[in-house]
Amino acid sequence: MLAIREGEPYFGIVHLRPGHVPPIHTLAGLRRLLNEDLSMNTPFILICQTFPGFRVRVRQVQ
Repeated sequence: MLAIREGEPYFGIVHLRPGHVPPIHTLAGLRRLLNEDLSMNTPFILICQTFPGFRVRVRQVQ
């Protein structure tokens, strides 16, 4: 269990990993992420790396 929210339920966590690049890359990656057809069960942790390439990892949390 994650040590957040003091035991309260949550839907998920989205972690953006932009790297050391201009913010435009992060915004483009976020737009692409929102347009992806991702199916996730809650709760989840989603990690989105936007540079040097676009990469998404999803982990189900129990």
